Amino acid sequence: MSSFLHKKWIKEKVLNYLNNIDEPVKKPIRAQIFEFLTVRLETDNLKEKTCAKIHDNKFYIRCFFSDECIQKFESEEKSSIISIKGSHIIIFESSFRFIKDASIKSPGYDCFLNIERFKYSTNITHGLGDLQLMDVREDNDVKVALRRRYKKLYPFSNPGWGVLVEILTCSLISDIISRAEDHCFVLMGMGKKLL
Repeated sequence: MSSFLHKKWIKEKVLNYLNNIDEPVKKPIRAQIFEFLTVRLETDNLKEKTCAKIHDNKFYIRCFFSDECIQKFESEEKSSIISIKGSHIIIFESSFRFIKDASIKSPGYDCFLNIERFKYSTNITHGLGDLQLMDVREDNDVKVALRRRYKKLYPFSNPGWGVLVEILTCSLISDIISRAEDHCFVLMGMGKKLL
């Protein structure tokens, strides 16, 4: 592989994001786009979105290009964003997005890179050769950080608790209803199942 991708950054940046570690200066990062796919997320009303897989010679991550980024590229280049498959890119502005979505296969949540501004090389490499890439989500440190982030955002959401929560919720509601006459209760986080 070329020396263009000399610094491995994906795992480090994902861990920094998941562990809420601020980066003092955001430097441009380099990657290669090796695949485009279409995803449908519930958080986006199942609207089809183009998703790219990029790598740093060791790990790969799925990413989205912002709508503005795609529009700018397609108006300047007069071609679709997917035409740059195989290109090396320099990412100038990006952010991470943690998504909990039933449409994402197990475990139901993921971390994506959002690319807001980039520059690409017209030097396109087809295929990965003998490069062995690892999905950053499969790294043990990242798995732990993803689970920790998920639990912080959704503390009462645990696949093993579903039946127990439902039983406790039903008994709690019947107890509340039997004790409440003129009171109104709002049950946080239970609205979908109960109302």
